[in-house]
Amino acid sequence: MSKRILDFDHQLGRIFGQLIYDYDNIESANGLYDIIFLHREGLQDNFKDVKKYTKSNSKIICDITTESGNIDTYLDTLSEISSQESFDFHLIVDTDISDYLKKNNPNFKCLSGYDLGIYAFTNHYSDGKTFVSNVTEKNTNAFLSYNGSMRTNRVLFLLELIKRKIMRLHITTNPQHSYDNSNIASFLFYQSNKEFNRKDYVAFLDGMLNDNHPPKYVFTHTDWHILKYETPLPIFTDVQHPNLIPNEIDGSYEPIINVVTENTHGFEKDDDLSKYDITTFTEKTLKPFLARQIPLFIGPPKLERELRKLGFDLFDDIVDYSFESIDSNYRRFHKKIDELERLLTIDLVSYKKENIERFNKNRILVNRLSNSGFTKIDNFVIDNIYDKK
Repeated sequence: MSKRILDFDHQLGRIFGQLIYDYDNIESANGLYDIIFLHREGLQDNFKDVKKYTKSNSKIICDITTESGNIDTYLDTLSEISSQESFDFHLIVDTDISDYLKKNNPNFKCLSGYDLGIYAFTNHYSDGKTFVSNVTEKNTNAFLSYNGSMRTNRVLFLLELIKRKIMRLHITTNPQHSYDNSNIASFLFYQSNKEFNRKDYVAFLDGMLNDNHPPKYVFTHTDWHILKYETPLPIFTDVQHPNLIPNEIDGSYEPIINVVTENTHGFEKDDDLSKYDITTFTEKTLKPFLARQIPLFIGPPKLERELRKLGFDLFDDIVDYSFESIDSNYRRFHKKIDELERLLTIDLVSYKKENIERFNKNRILVNRLSNSGFTKIDNFVIDNIYDKK
């Protein structure tokens, strides 16, 4: 007899779409289920509702691939609930939590690895699939940075670009043409509805000014004034669809440098870095490798280390990574902008031509890691979902 499966949070398809076909969602849920798939909300916010559909021995599969930011809160919640309930809990997570598992010995099983996230971001069933389009690539000696939602690191990055004149302001009535140079830096700065809202933006700047607690970062009244009154926003430069950061690697990715502002970075008032020393990243980190670019990351402090362990070439022969040894997030951030300025003075077009195979290998590695993630998921389904005969 086949097992009854419930997709409680409408997330099953992202990594299981190629392997699981027969299941109910919450709108059609009825009775009790052998297996229940949850995302973040189902466990953290709605577990009492989830229990309405459980048997005493139900398997609870908590899939937080693509949503593993602020992972400590989730791990703490899952650890607490799994220690109190009799269900068979499984966590699927797109990062390396092996040290956490050894030190804490939680009452749940775990399938983990960065390759799971890479598969989740790139497979056909993903709700935000990241892929390379069939366009003829050009290369320019410039940098690209797509910045969507409002986060402290993105505001500080924009501020540095303006203050250092890396982006030169050109007065115009059209925000799309406010910056007159070859670099492509888009700042859409939305909160939740993916549309720029000046009231939200000003409130965010006010919060940075009033809640600034050294030594996380420096944000002066002058900085606040520059961004509030002297910087036209949003900046739509080369984004094909306003209010949308493209997951398609298209012709706009021609600059050789990609400055990636990750979701976690260490500047927030409530610390967004893991107390368990777990590093996470999103599809933003994959894009420069798929686009065959040189990446610079404004993100968690050990991101570069984790990417090297996966096998990615970070072009250490041309990028000065001495900033990795700096403990302060804010000082390290400034050194990265120094390095961006230096790289923009180098003939990167020639460098890429001479090293094209290395760029190609990074793109190939993304695909290989995605395949590795699928293999893990396939084996998980064989072992946990379908009856063995």
